[in-house]
Amino acid sequence: MVVDSLRVSGIGNAILSDVVCIPPKRGGRHSTTGKSETLIALEDEVSLVTSQKKVLDYQAMALVNYSRTLSAEHMSPDDFFAFLHGFKSMGLTNNEETSALDLRLRELEKKCAKEIEDPAEEHDSSHLRNMRVKLTISSDTDHAAEISLTYLVKKASWKPMFDLRAVTGPDGMPTNKFALHYRASVQQSTGEDWTDAILNLSTASPDSLSTRIPTLNSVKIVAGSGGLFGSKPVAAAPQAALFGQTGGFRLFGSSQNNNNNAQSTNSFGAFANTLPAAAPAGAPLPPAPSGFGQQTHLADYDGEEGEAESVAEALPQIEVPDAIASKNSMATNFQVVGQVNIRSDGSTHKVAIATLSLNSSIDQVVVPRGINGAYFHAKIQNSSKDTHLLPGSMSVYLDEGFIAQSEVPHVSPGDYFTCSLGRDYTIGVAYDQKSKRLPVPTNLFGQNQQRVVYTVTCTVTNRKDPSVRGLIVRDVIPVAEGAAIKVVLTKPAGLAEMEEGQELEVEQGVWIRWCKSARDKGGMKEGRLEWRVDLESRASKALVLEWEVSSPPGNRWGFQVQR
Repeated sequence: MVVDSLRVSGIGNAILSDVVCIPPKRGGRHSTTGKSETLIALEDEVSLVTSQKKVLDYQAMALVNYSRTLSAEHMSPDDFFAFLHGFKSMGLTNNEETSALDLRLRELEKKCAKEIEDPAEEHDSSHLRNMRVKLTISSDTDHAAEISLTYLVKKASWKPMFDLRAVTGPDGMPTNKFALHYRASVQQSTGEDWTDAILNLSTASPDSLSTRIPTLNSVKIVAGSGGLFGSKPVAAAPQAALFGQTGGFRLFGSSQNNNNNAQSTNSFGAFANTLPAAAPAGAPLPPAPSGFGQQTHLADYDGEEGEAESVAEALPQIEVPDAIASKNSMATNFQVVGQVNIRSDGSTHKVAIATLSLNSSIDQVVVPRGINGAYFHAKIQNSSKDTHLLPGSMSVYLDEGFIAQSEVPHVSPGDYFTCSLGRDYTIGVAYDQKSKRLPVPTNLFGQNQQRVVYTVTCTVTNRKDPSVRGLIVRDVIPVAEGAAIKVVLTKPAGLAEMEEGQELEVEQGVWIRWCKSARDKGGMKEGRLEWRVDLESRASKALVLEWEVSSPPGNRWGFQVQR
């Protein structure tokens, strides 16, 4: 119990004049106050059994002593035989009871030794119940009064847990309707068993009760050799453009006009027209789904959105009442319906918070550089009115079969999160990359360049009867560091001139675009792009990327994967 949190309230015409918290006393190892309640109870039982055994010993001694006082001249043979019969019966009973008590004493001695070595209170937290509260209450009349004690305890916690359940539709795709089972995992080792308790779950932390608004300190500029934050100011050096080009060179070897309208050349000396400026940073592309353990996050990708086309059949679930949710600006609270029983043993108890029916849009995503196959990728909306999804682990089930273990971030009502629904083995993927070194030309008036052309072919195949619309294939082309190495994208033609988010139709049923960047990450500057492909039944399409890497003769380069 947190002593400072104790609050006493009551109903009745009484006056509470004093409240005293008496902490437990800790004495020496052999003193009564230093012993656990379990050890004291065991020692009391040892004393009781020892006393019972002494009674049996006195009984046997009295029986033997009495038999010694008997003589033949004062007892008939019939009385003697009757005494012997009673002596035998009482002696056997005494021996049986004595043996049972000896066995019980040995068991108690073992328990006492174990309790001294490893006290049970260290496991069940029973020592935490040694706090006593003394109340001084006065009243002018005799009557009953109801007293309530409210206090905080430590070693009690809960965390959110989720089960996401989806079903497969007639077309073999997961339907757009999901059932999200929102639960709380509760455990406590407070020293008190919660019996028939009303459970309220809150995101408030006791630490927040003592938080203060931070003090804002002033900042002064003082004379010295260092810069504002201790480092010497350095003039900004010209920064190399994307894919290793500098000055007037544009993306992938294209060029742009400068302020004095002087026409610039690309990396191969040919004139190029000015290209539009790159689009401002937008929303990030969702990460490529992997196998089991795909993590989820708030979806802020504004790519193609699929409308919900079908409704999942109702899952045959046991009816579980939803918790009553309430919130304020500091915490979210859930009151669990009914009463719960949670022992103070640290075991985990799962209680229901809510069962939500959520809509989603599902894409099939292929990352051929990562793994051969497609994934079902779901973007799910928290369509509830006032239920916040708190960060926690989520188990994903498809057709009652376990698929993956994911993580849910904080999702407010109306926001989105994403997760992977596992592999789609009906989509075949073949990935091939080739390179060709071009001869170095002789240039008398300029610097010669060594050039290598890389060609990547990704072939996707629909192995099922229904057609596939909007299959997403994600890929990346390398970017150059420094001005010496240049990368020029040659296929698909026209993609280098496109802005982020704009689609280029390569052929019927095939589109390509640069992924959008966010916070200076991803997108065109990292060479990230994605195809959108429509595949008819049993059809295949080849997606070809080609780029040229050039550098001065003698320069060596290699590919480094950025994690």
